[in-house]
Amino acid sequence: METQSHKKLFIDLGGHLGQSIERFYWTVPYASSWDIVSFEPLTYIQLLNNTEKYGNVSVVPKAAWIENTELQFYVDEQTKGIGSTVLKGKLSGKIDYQHPVKIKAIDFAEWFQTKNYDYIVVKMNIEGAEYILLPYFIKEDLLSRIDELYVETHWNKFDLPDRVAFKQVEDVFIKKARKFKTKLYFYRDGILFFQCRINYKENENG
Repeated sequence: METQSHKKLFIDLGGHLGQSIERFYWTVPYASSWDIVSFEPLTYIQLLNNTEKYGNVSVVPKAAWIENTELQFYVDEQTKGIGSTVLKGKLSGKIDYQHPVKIKAIDFAEWFQTKNYDYIVVKMNIEGAEYILLPYFIKEDLLSRIDELYVETHWNKFDLPDRVAFKQVEDVFIKKARKFKTKLYFYRDGILFFQCRINYKENENG
């Protein structure tokens, strides 16, 4: 009997140069059978060049956000884009707050609602913007369709008032997320080296 093929999607929010996609390929069996979409507003050309060899990666040259708009983007000059942020006040790195660049941002919920997959994994490393997106995920009921969510959190890289507020956002999100099927993995550091703990078994599910 022929096994039914299940559609699987890996969404990479904050793709940078494709490091997470590389690790996805190293650690996930049958990675070539997944659709992969990477959002990266700054280094998207390099990202596209680095991942075109795979054939199943699409690059969205925009930031994932809560509406379709343009944002001010503050670039970390030391790290080729790693650590750059749309939020003022981030203390780590060497971020140039005096000369922001304009980037395009996309309403992630609007984009996501058209996606029809059996299994969806999201990785989020967006340098503080997670505190805007995570409540939006709850508001728009996105977690009901996300099977695994990997987030690097950055509340500890901001000044004290923001640090307290962002940590509260994180705690509230985790509490509200308990009613959903989503498996949550939160990292303080090191998500560039993350390994998906994919619970989806290819030989069982097609």
